[in-house]
Amino acid sequence: AVVSTQSTGVGDWGSTRLRVLATTPSTELGMAEKVQLEEILRILRIDADVSTVPLPTQLSAHTMTEGERYNTFNQLMRKHSTNTIVTFLYLPRPPLDEADNGRYLENLSCLSEGLPPCLLVSGLSKVTTSEL
Repeated sequence: AVVSTQSTGVGDWGSTRLRVLATTPSTELGMAEKVQLEEILRILRIDADVSTVPLPTQLSAHTMTEGERYNTFNQLMRKHSTNTIVTFLYLPRPPLDEADNGRYLENLSCLSEGLPPCLLVSGLSKVTTSEL
C-alpha cells in the first residue's frame, strides 16, 4: 500500500487528507482489500480515503527485469499522485551482496523519480496494534 497526503489548496495543511492506495492483482480482490483496509483504519481511528488500483498485468509477469518492475510501479504511482504532498513507500530490503548496492540505489531512484517528496519506510515485520 502507498500512503500519501493530498491537499485541495496550496500551502493549506488544514485541507490535507490521508490517502491509502493499495495495489491488487485484480479488481475483485481490490474490493475485498479496500473493505479490510477501511476496517483496520476505523479500528485505529485513522480518517483516510482508501483506493485500490489493479496492478498492470506486466508487473506479475516474471519476464520483466527488476528495473522494469520499478519503472512500471513508478508510472502507476505518478498516475495516481495528483495533488499529493508527500508519499510514504515501503523501502525494499537492501541486497545481501554489497556488489549489488549500486543497482539497489538505481532502483530506488527509479521508484521515486518524478514523484512528490517520498519517505521510504522500512520495518522488520508488519505490525498493527490497537492496544494502547
